[in-house]
Amino acid sequence: MPKPGVRADEHPSRRIDLATLAALAVGLLVFLLAPFVANGFSFPLGPDAPVYLWWTRIAGFEGISAAGERPGVPALLLELAGSTGLPLTAVVAGLEVAAGTAIGVCAATLVRVRIRSRLTWALAGALTGVFTVHLVAGYLANLIFTIGFLTAAVCLAARTRRGAWAAAGVLGATGLAHPYFFLVGAVVLVVTAFLAWRDVRRAPADRDTATDDGDHDPGEPRRIATALLGAGALVGIGMLSTLWGPRPPDVETSRDGFLRRAGLGAELASAYRERFVDRWARYVQWASLPLAVLGVGRVRGFVARFLLAWSAVTVAGVLFALATGWFPPDRFVTFGFAIPILAALGAVRLPSLFRGRWRTVGYAAATGLTVAMVLGASFAWFRNEPYITEEEVRAVETAGRSLDAVDGPTILVYPVEDPTADAPTFLLARSWNVVLASLPPDRIRDAVPTTPGGRGREGAAVNEVIGELIEQRIDRVVGPNATAEDLQRRPQFTILLEPFLDTTAAQLIPQPGGEDGVAVIGGPHVTPTSAPRDPLARTSPAGIALGAVAVLAVLVVTGFGWAATALRSTFVRIATAPAFGAAALIAGGLVVDRIGIRLTGGVPLAVALLVGGGGYIAFLLQRRARAEASDEVDQ
Repeated sequence: MPKPGVRADEHPSRRIDLATLAALAVGLLVFLLAPFVANGFSFPLGPDAPVYLWWTRIAGFEGISAAGERPGVPALLLELAGSTGLPLTAVVAGLEVAAGTAIGVCAATLVRVRIRSRLTWALAGALTGVFTVHLVAGYLANLIFTIGFLTAAVCLAARTRRGAWAAAGVLGATGLAHPYFFLVGAVVLVVTAFLAWRDVRRAPADRDTATDDGDHDPGEPRRIATALLGAGALVGIGMLSTLWGPRPPDVETSRDGFLRRAGLGAELASAYRERFVDRWARYVQWASLPLAVLGVGRVRGFVARFLLAWSAVTVAGVLFALATGWFPPDRFVTFGFAIPILAALGAVRLPSLFRGRWRTVGYAAATGLTVAMVLGASFAWFRNEPYITEEEVRAVETAGRSLDAVDGPTILVYPVEDPTADAPTFLLARSWNVVLASLPPDRIRDAVPTTPGGRGREGAAVNEVIGELIEQRIDRVVGPNATAEDLQRRPQFTILLEPFLDTTAAQLIPQPGGEDGVAVIGGPHVTPTSAPRDPLARTSPAGIALGAVAVLAVLVVTGFGWAATALRSTFVRIATAPAFGAAALIAGGLVVDRIGIRLTGGVPLAVALLVGGGGYIAFLLQRRARAEASDEVDQ
């Protein structure tokens, strides 16, 4: 333990702690990069990655208001791409890896607030970082918010007014990445505040409630309320700011969206439950839950209440989602990072429950359960693959060379067919996202998929939705009262692309052009351009590795000044810097975009320098104020 009056970051062991933190970060970075390098992947992983690609591309062209209901993600991606100069594909994949690494580091830091045992907090960070694979596979919005949520908890654990305001800032800015999960995080903090209030009420009347253990801290509910109200105001202002400017394209980015739009509520609820059952094994909760229960008593104060509240909300959310079918229960599981944190505490505690020669059994059990958690997540992680391929992107761009010769908006219909697909809605959503990510940003609003293979009630309902989408494109291009002559001036094209068709349908592609697996049917004859316009920039496994390191470096450098202003320990400042950096870049990027300056060219780098430099200036001013106050006391 540090000597009395010596700050934690000034203790001689701080170098060992920082070295352990660095080793943890490098280990998680290598682990999360492994599938990209081992399999030669050149695109980000997960079904949502193509969505974030086209959201970011249209946000850079039309403004963030055109990117949907999670404005924080395209704002951050545009900032990172412009600051690093790397292709967008490398930045998206790099942010997946960097965010997973940052979450593990933040989890370790949260535990270290109360437990100084390196084994304990390092294991908590490792298990949490490994568990992030369920979000690293494409769920960027959840990842970004989780970094901010854990960092906000670290700030609140500091038990200072400055920490509460810092928690409000980082939680509010990262909450713009996923406003729905911000509400879940708000519930967790409300429950935490209630538990703190209850503990204060139960404390003996003669107890000093200002003790350092924080078990009975009367100021904790007030600080949590400050953080929540401040964060809620930021999220509200940010979301309101996206109401002016171009609206998002009418696009369904997932199977869930198609089913919801088609009015197939029963099918949607059934899909949620089936997904939860199918994925249950990969989460290895049968190993982590018993250890998590065992770990509850290992920590005290705010950290204990926070982890207990998070666990309770996770379990309640899963049960409520299963009972109602209103939302997917597995999303609560993947966000339940309190479980692996507590499981790490339980794994360290387990051997102590055995005596004498039986202690070996305790160590073996703890090791076996920990290895099971790591292996289960690893198997799931290494089975992931990109939901976008080079062949698909090249086919869209090849067809685009013909469309580039057509001036103005038009209607672009992309047939998609796979008779073996169990869910045509998933096939449509995936194909549509890939097409939109591969198109120039000014063509994104023109495209719509269709499928001749819709079967049963779901297929009929989906075909009806597609018909409505095509009519909307026609109305947007030529107006609701269009004549045949109007349609001739703004023609409708059907684009046949071999990667999106089965063998029989691909044979419809006429010659010549069949050698490219592409045909553009309809409209006037045009001469294709020599090269695609505004193509989707590619990357490589080495580019993704570089992207992960560059993204993490930009986040740390941008955020360290703000972390230093809010927190006093060097260890904690370094660990939380990525979250502060992400929050600063999101807030700065959104402000600049909303005043009409697009985040392209040199603008993102200028914004990054401005918001990052602001943190260092704030830190220097704070140090100066402290020095002046100290001089006054000495005098």
